[in-house]
Amino acid sequence: MGLGKEQVRWGVIGAGEIGIAFAQDIAQTRHAVVTAITSRREDRARLYAERFGGLACLPDLDALLAEEAVDAVYIATPSSQHAEQTLRALSAGKPVLVEKPLAVSAAEAQAVLDRARQTGLFAMEALWTLFLPALAALRAHLRQGTIGRVKAVRGQLAYFKPEDPHSRFFSPTLGGGALLDLGIYLIALTLNLFGTPKAMTSRWQAAATGVDLCAQMGLAYDGFEAELACGFDRTDTNRYVIEGETGALIIDQPFIAAPRLFLSRYAGLTRELGAEGNGLAGRILCKLTALPIVPGLTRLDHRYVGNGLSFEIDAASQAILAGETRSAIMPLERSVEALSLLDRIRAQPPERFR
Repeated sequence: MGLGKEQVRWGVIGAGEIGIAFAQDIAQTRHAVVTAITSRREDRARLYAERFGGLACLPDLDALLAEEAVDAVYIATPSSQHAEQTLRALSAGKPVLVEKPLAVSAAEAQAVLDRARQTGLFAMEALWTLFLPALAALRAHLRQGTIGRVKAVRGQLAYFKPEDPHSRFFSPTLGGGALLDLGIYLIALTLNLFGTPKAMTSRWQAAATGVDLCAQMGLAYDGFEAELACGFDRTDTNRYVIEGETGALIIDQPFIAAPRLFLSRYAGLTRELGAEGNGLAGRILCKLTALPIVPGLTRLDHRYVGNGLSFEIDAASQAILAGETRSAIMPLERSVEALSLLDRIRAQPPERFR
């Protein structure tokens, strides 16, 4: 049974950058509003409450979960806290949208899935990329066979980060590591588009703190392999490329924000615009793609207003209003599967390969 209202009243846990982006993008939605905030830093919570319209500024998670003016909870805290806070919210009767990663291990994610099933409440990992307009268009192209049978997939997501042992990127206690921060996008997108792989190969390199600095993954499917790479050791092209028999579909950089798609009909164009197109020719071609003058290349713009979170917010809100318990695009079962793959990668001994 749904809530019997037109908007979900969200309480936000965490007043940092992503929590702010969530509140900013609420303005672009039809079915959501923010009503309350809590943060481990009271000063940030007060500023957040004032900035976004005099929200209820609550002292802790317990107070937020007890607040009658909160229908559902958005969790925007460090990764290491996600599973525990999600379990508490579900036990308190609140549906949950939790920032990626859902948890730091498959075991934690499975506990969330079990609790959601027990309570009959909606819970979803906030993999915002999967809800963007460009991804809906990409799925349609794949269904329609625009590029024929898929022959290869390549994707990269890497942003250089200085190795600060106290930052969330490198701290083991905060759930650091390139796989949980970046690789999860590559894995989630690949699972969403192509399903469970038949096999996986992988390797990873350790940072000084022991978390993964970078990783490479190969997911095997019938007739093709998805070659994926992530890291904090460099900044890369950050595109996602699907090559087919008659062309290629390219999610432009950064693919997690999916500002546009390219439909390429020539292997040379695909290579220069692809996941490894760092050369001069690729950079020149990138500038030319702003103009409709490149033969064999179609630019498909999918711009949006705001940070891009409004689509997942509306999807989760509509599901909650309708009384649904899972997302068709990002079900918890897929979150568990993705983290299982990451667990397998990190269970291997690290090696140096870059």
